[in-house]
Order: sequence, then structure tokens, then C-alpha cells
Amino acid sequence: MTKHTVSLTQAAALAWCGQTSWSRGREYVRGLTGLTVQPAAPPPGTVGAPQPSLRIAGAAYGQERYEVWATVQGGKITGARCNCPVGGDGRCKHMGALLTRATEDAQAFAPLPDLYEVLSALDEAALRDLIVGLVDAEPQLLALVLARSVRPPTARAAAAETAAACAAIQAAFEAIQRMFDPYEDQEDGPDDRAIWEAMQGADRLLAQSEPLQPVQAAWALAVYIAVLDGVEETYSNMDLDWGLDEVQAHAFHAVQQLIRGGHLSSHARADATESIFSEIASGRGQLQDTERLHDFAQALDSSERQTLLNLLKDLMTSTPHDFYRSQYARALAFLTKDDEVSDKEREALLRASGDVAALVDFFLKRGQSKAAAEAVQQARLRVSLPSLAPTFAAHTQLPLLEDLMRANVEASGVRDWLFERYVDTGRRTEAHALALAAVQHRPSAHWLDTLKSVSVDWNKEGPTVIANIWKTGQHTSTLMALLLSEGLTQDAVQLAGERQDVPVQQLVLLADALAEEGQTQWAAVLIKRAAQRGIDRKSSTGYGEAANVLKRLDTLLGKAESRVQVREIMNRHNRLSSLRKALEGAGLL
Repeated sequence: MTKHTVSLTQAAALAWCGQTSWSRGREYVRGLTGLTVQPAAPPPGTVGAPQPSLRIAGAAYGQERYEVWATVQGGKITGARCNCPVGGDGRCKHMGALLTRATEDAQAFAPLPDLYEVLSALDEAALRDLIVGLVDAEPQLLALVLARSVRPPTARAAAAETAAACAAIQAAFEAIQRMFDPYEDQEDGPDDRAIWEAMQGADRLLAQSEPLQPVQAAWALAVYIAVLDGVEETYSNMDLDWGLDEVQAHAFHAVQQLIRGGHLSSHARADATESIFSEIASGRGQLQDTERLHDFAQALDSSERQTLLNLLKDLMTSTPHDFYRSQYARALAFLTKDDEVSDKEREALLRASGDVAALVDFFLKRGQSKAAAEAVQQARLRVSLPSLAPTFAAHTQLPLLEDLMRANVEASGVRDWLFERYVDTGRRTEAHALALAAVQHRPSAHWLDTLKSVSVDWNKEGPTVIANIWKTGQHTSTLMALLLSEGLTQDAVQLAGERQDVPVQQLVLLADALAEEGQTQWAAVLIKRAAQRGIDRKSSTGYGEAANVLKRLDTLLGKAESRVQVREIMNRHNRLSSLRKALEGAGLL
């Protein structure tokens, strides 16, 4: 057996799991057990000779035992997973522990043989016995085995092959209903691998360039309808409405594609359209995908299209939920946009759809600007007013939108849109007034910069703005940022002396500014104040941040004086062993 050794640098490990998981995982490293390294199987469909990859695995012990593994290829992590509650993406602290062990002690991982080589040495009977034994030990694997047996039909046994495929799909859903616990497995969801496996043959048929034979199209349709039926039954039996949406959407769009392809018999086509309509009625009709909806509707004959429209109308009028009502109405409005419909009917449909832009466009096309304005006012809490600009611009009605914007200036994005509009149209005075009002109402770095950009004389206006913000006794961070950006160091020192809520990073920036002016002692005072904020948090993270801040004392005071100052700080907190550890780790003690 070839001996495999994992080669992984700390930088590559950190690039995957991050510093936090790496640090938190340190305490779990010694407790890792069952460490193994094994050649990883290439991904399905890999062509040619892929770059070799290794799978490292082990068990970590936290509140319980957790299985953790990672795949290493070319010195990088290409995939990982832990079965702890937060390890689905493979970046938890247990993964940090596994990767730490791999970088520091690769020899601790016991080599396992290449599984492909092992299986290649077995004859057909031995493989069969092995699979039967695995299924006996883990019954949930039966669904995956059955799904792997699904094959596209042959002309001689199409009915039997269709029945076998549907039975395999049914077994996959039964396994989910038997094994899936929606309370325990909320993060991962149900294991749908067998369902995807069972659809592979049908997917390949739909992807081929040659036209489908009727027997192939009918078989693929049966596969996808079996999946849709399985989703419906599973959701109903388990009282769920989540977890299988991806397989449902895949099968749903595949049935639509089969209808568009035109290779179904009349009987199979009727089954396909009935299945699509049933999914729409269940609320899983993917109506938000208007491009696919349009292509599907284009493939329907007049009778089928009318059935679809009638279904959507019935659903729209019968549903008690506004969300679904608007969804059905939008689909109807989209499908009938080129149909002969009375203005009254069109308006009612657009109102029900909640599509404000379409409703505004409807009114403006008819010269009903007052109705358009009323529609915007009624919907102002659920629509982004700036998003309506293209619609108003298309009808040369941007002045009307401006009026609506000014009446709703506090709405999201409105003030920014108005400012840009004023600047673009040469109305600098209006732009300045708008920015000044924003600064007076709720000062922010964005609006201070914006005001400065249109100020006639910022050197004159700036001090007044600063004084007005200062008087409020609020907005400390914004005011400090403004003082620092304006180079008003002494004013910033005064603010820091008056207020205790200056952010740590701004204290450090102010210290840097003082140091540049040669005021190193004042800078050191601010550095120690910033560090104290981290210490006061009484956490390892806070202590680490304090240590990083205190490193600046070396530059300000020299190493000897810096060590004296740090020892004084440590003496005031001599019971905080974690702080001492952080300071020692930073080389400050």
C-alpha cells in the first residue's frame, strides 16, 4: 500500500477556517482521535487524470463526539465538513483543531488505502456481497443503491424500466420520511442524494443534442413526475414546506422543458401539463421565474394556455394570502400583457399584483399623472421610490417623481437620489440645502462629505457645522471622524477629554496624529485608554485587542519605557491571568 502523507501549511489552513476557528480549535487538538489520511475519490464526471487529493479525517470531542474531515489538493483545502451543529461549511473550531494537527503533526494520521484500488480488486460477486452487507448495516443506503440502478429505457422493456425508476424514486422519498428529523437536521435538511442520483439518466437525456425518441421522453417525464409526486407526499406526510425545494424546482423545470421540446405523445403531454398545473396550484409553480414561465406558455396550445390563465385567476381570487395573490396576479399580468384586455381589468390586475412600476407605467401611458402619483403614495412603504425613476423618465415625468420624493424625503435612498438629481441638473443651491438638512437632522460621514462637496466656502461653513454637532452632545464617532479628517487634532483631543464613548480605533488614530506632531506622551495616554477598553471587556478577545494596541507604545516611548508602562497596567489587573498571557504572547512582558 502506498503511504500517503498530507502536506498542509498553516497559511493554507487559516485561509480555509479563519483565525477565530484556528485559535478556538487549539484546545481540541490533543483530544482528536481516529486520525486517518486516504486518497480522495475524484468528483463525479471528472475527465482525465485529476490532481491527486487526500482526505483527512478524525473525531473531535466537545459536548459530544463529532466527525470531522477535509479534502486537501495541491496544498489547499478544497472541501470540509463537521457534523457539529455549526460545522456544515467545514469552518468550525473542530475543523480548526483537525487542520492544526495536520500542519503540526502530519505523521499522526494513519494512512488508509485508495478505496478505488480496493474495490477494483474485488470481483462482481464480492462487490455484490459487500453492497448487501453495507445495506444491512445501514438501511438508508438502500435508496442510494436503487437510485444508482436507474437506467434510461430500451424499446424492449420500457414499461418495466419506467416502473423500476419510479420505484427507486419512491424508495428515496420513503427513506427521507423514515430518517429525516426536521428538528434535529434543520441546518442540513433531508438527504436528497438518492433523488438526484435517480434523475441523472433523465437529465442526460434532456442535455443531449439529438432529439428525444418518444419512449425516452415518456420515461424522463415519468421520472420527473415521480419526483414531484414524492415531494408533495413527503411534505404532506411530514407537515413540511421546506427541504426539498431544489429537487422540486429541478423536476418542475425539466417537465416544462419536455413540453417545450415537443417530443411527448398527446397522452404524455396531457400528463405533463396536468403535473405543471398541479404544482402551480400547490404554490410551487416557480412563477417568479418569468423567463421560463414565458417560454412554457409559448409552448402551450390555445386550450392549454386558457386552462393556465383560468387556473391563475381562480387562485388569485381564492387565496386568502396577499403574497400569493400578488404572485398569481403578476404572472397573469405578465402572460396577458399583449392580450386584448380592458383598461379596467388591466388596472385591477396590476393593483392586485403589487407591481408599482407596471401600474405607474399603465397610468402614465394614458396621461393619468395624478393617478400615477396616488399609486406611488399608496405604495410608498413597500416600494423603493428611486427604483421608479426609469419608469417616470420613459414618460418625461421626472419632475413629478421629484415632487413625490420631496414629500417622502426620509424614505430609503430618496435623499441621495434627489441630491444627484439636483447636481446633474445644475441646481447646486437645492443640493446644498438638502445635504445641510441631512447633516442637521442626523449627521453622518456620508452626508458631511456630500455637504462639503457642494459647499461654496467650506472653510467658513465647516466650523459652524462642527459646532452645531458638538452642541447636541451626541454623534461622537461621526464628529471625531470629521475632526480627524479636517486635521483639527487639538479639537479632537478636547472631544476625547469630554466624552467617554470615543471608539477605540479613533482613539488610536488620534494618538497617531499626536505622535506625528511630536506629542508622544499625550499619544501614550490615549493608547493606554484604548487598551483599557479592551481589558474592561473581560474576555480573551478583548485582552488580545488590548495587547495589539499596547504594542504601539514601543514606537512612542521606546521598549524600555513601554515595558514599564505595561507592567504598571498588569499590576493594576494582577488577577487577570488571561490578560497576562495575552501581553506575554505579544512580547510586552
